[in-house]
Amino acid sequence: ALFVQVGTIGVEEGDAAQCIKVGDIYCLKWNTNAQRYGMAFLVVMLYWLVNFLHALSHFGTSYAVGAWYFAPEDPVTGRRAPSEGGHGLCDCRLTMKAFCQGLLRHPGSLAFGSFVITLAQVARLLLWWARKDEEARPQNPLVKCIRRCVDCLADCFTRFIEFVSEHAYVEMALTGAGFCQAAKRGTALAVMHPALFALVGRVVCAVRLLGTAVITAGTTYSVVLLLVWWPQDGLTSHRVPVIAAAIAGFVVSQVMMPPFSAAARACLHCLCLDEDRTRALGMSSPAHTPQPMQLLVDQHAGEEEPERGCAKCCRCCF
Repeated sequence: ALFVQVGTIGVEEGDAAQCIKVGDIYCLKWNTNAQRYGMAFLVVMLYWLVNFLHALSHFGTSYAVGAWYFAPEDPVTGRRAPSEGGHGLCDCRLTMKAFCQGLLRHPGSLAFGSFVITLAQVARLLLWWARKDEEARPQNPLVKCIRRCVDCLADCFTRFIEFVSEHAYVEMALTGAGFCQAAKRGTALAVMHPALFALVGRVVCAVRLLGTAVITAGTTYSVVLLLVWWPQDGLTSHRVPVIAAAIAGFVVSQVMMPPFSAAARACLHCLCLDEDRTRALGMSSPAHTPQPMQLLVDQHAGEEEPERGCAKCCRCCF
């Protein structure tokens, strides 16, 4: 309905005689410029809304991870029990509080971060559309090379903006800072701990790939078993339902796996925040870091590369 409403902006009633002559039963006169501007605005708003929901989800997951990370351990069970809730599958108090914190205290920061990502994504989309439009025409090899370099730079810039924004959402959830201050601190942590951030990035990538494969394969295998055990009358081939199940499983996996990536980034920022607090208090080791996580960090502590080049110059900026 929204697309129809935007698509009919500037529509006027046409000439009845002309409409009867050409057989136009709707008899409408279209203003193409108004429709184009309206549809472009609608596309930008849809991108912005999707990115805002992604930012809110990232913020909520990071807030929940921070509440768990800095919660005291139960001396009896040894488990961390956040005071906000989240002690069981049906205990949604912590989740609701995290989303309320994002919507009530940081809506502007989340909207700004998602808007920046939207601008980068729309710019990349326009470059892709221009490339597809010009590929049918013969071009100079130099122009083609320059266009591909511009596309590559736009893609790298979009990924950089997404990287900075995602880590900014984590810092906002943990420290309560605004978007710009949180983005500055998140980028500084990435510059000062490149090996640790690269390790977490590899782990996140492996977990997402493994989770996607397991969910997709499990869904497909379950459908195959159901079709074998309970064959349907009139079904001559299992190919179509199996392919549909695989696509559905892949879509579900893409919805389920991003929170794991957000949780991994949040744990990394919690570790850095815990180390900063420990260093400020003059303690020897972080007070809240789980032992398995501390062992993993100690094993890769020697992999931090010496600062040189851009990394050395960037440290003084943060």
